[in-house]
Amino acid sequence: MKTHALAGLLSIAGVIPSFADGQELDLSGQINLGFRYYTEDGQYSGQGPAGYYPFIGMQLNGAMGVGPGELVFQFDGLSDDANDRSVFNIQKAYYTQSFDSWDLVIGYNVEDWGVSSGRTIVNVLNARDVSDQVGSSGLIGTPMINANFFTGIGTFSAYVLGGDVSNNYGGQATRERGPFPTYGDFATYQNDDELDFALRYSNYFSVGNGSLDFGLSYYQGTNREAVRLPGCVTTSGPVTPAICEQMSTALRNAYEAGTLNPTSVGEIATVLINEFGIAVASEGPNVLAQVPYYQDIQQFGLTAVYAQGDTQFRFEGFVRETDFERFTAGIIGGDHTFYNIAGTDGTLILALEYHFDDRSLLQPTTIFDDDAFLGLNYGLNDTNDSRVEFGLFHDLDTSAQLYSLTLSRRIGDRMRAQISASHVEVGSQPDPLTALDGDTFFEFTLSTFF
Repeated sequence: MKTHALAGLLSIAGVIPSFADGQELDLSGQINLGFRYYTEDGQYSGQGPAGYYPFIGMQLNGAMGVGPGELVFQFDGLSDDANDRSVFNIQKAYYTQSFDSWDLVIGYNVEDWGVSSGRTIVNVLNARDVSDQVGSSGLIGTPMINANFFTGIGTFSAYVLGGDVSNNYGGQATRERGPFPTYGDFATYQNDDELDFALRYSNYFSVGNGSLDFGLSYYQGTNREAVRLPGCVTTSGPVTPAICEQMSTALRNAYEAGTLNPTSVGEIATVLINEFGIAVASEGPNVLAQVPYYQDIQQFGLTAVYAQGDTQFRFEGFVRETDFERFTAGIIGGDHTFYNIAGTDGTLILALEYHFDDRSLLQPTTIFDDDAFLGLNYGLNDTNDSRVEFGLFHDLDTSAQLYSLTLSRRIGDRMRAQISASHVEVGSQPDPLTALDGDTFFEFTLSTFF
């Protein structure tokens, strides 16, 4: 499997020195205590009622010199079993060493090439924690070997990746999940015994009165976005464990053959009736749920940021090739910074973007296929580092809207208080966001740093 293959490459590399040469450990982190309040009862089976739900989170960062290089790690976690948001994530655990004109990274790492404000789309190296699909989705560390070569004509980067690429989908109690939970433990892969590869070129130019920073990337391997296929996850009546496995295989084979739309109840029922007969197919609603299916893809990506004065113009996009289709997605927009707002020391960053994606229903679902984004980031520039962040996605087809708001303020030297909120406003036409209507929440977090 990929993990074994990458382990072999790591041993061949033979560049990680002994820990006997270790130096002093530089350690920092934070502990987060808080609660989330849902304004309405959950819509779907397994979700909790309206009310307060406490949680605790943490992040631990560290770096230590080891021989001629450095060992870097970053772990984060969240405990919220009531809403199936609990996760422990190894974002970074790698050894890095710099040479004359290049450097090397070996181990778990997070690499995000995105440049947009509302969300990023070009990153294909890391899985995500999507147990809060309406909120932020943190990147999950991926084992990799990464070499970066610095030349007079730009930076050339190469990546070899392997290991577990599964997203964290939460469970039945997860609120921002839609009508059917996704069972990550039942994930399948189009091809899980090959390593993934990526190449990237980046450079920086002076253009006119401004500067252009851009990156070109190519990726071949397992898509970190999963198609959510129907699959058998439990047994009931005539559905024995053996038949359950056969049902999942039949549905996957039908999808790979191009005869199954994952969202079509009629097509799912037809496959089960043809393969197993009406008696077994009738148990479908009792035993089926969504299971991740990770495709093989090729992707060409582009990012560009042109900055002139207080204004930045941004673009990121990709062309992705799968066995079913080729499709494109992109984000174009920019931001402008305003200083000394209303005669104060405050700074306001106003961002406007357009998000488009022309994938079909055979691909992983996206809610950002034809959307405008407005973002406001206001910093008071006071001694307590007070901030206000606001984001709005507006679907240009259905008029559905997704709102987010964050207020934060430092308390003393080692604490920070934050209030955040998320709300979905469903339009008059059907929209994937309809499944999340009623998941409005307010959240309070008190963080202490060390």
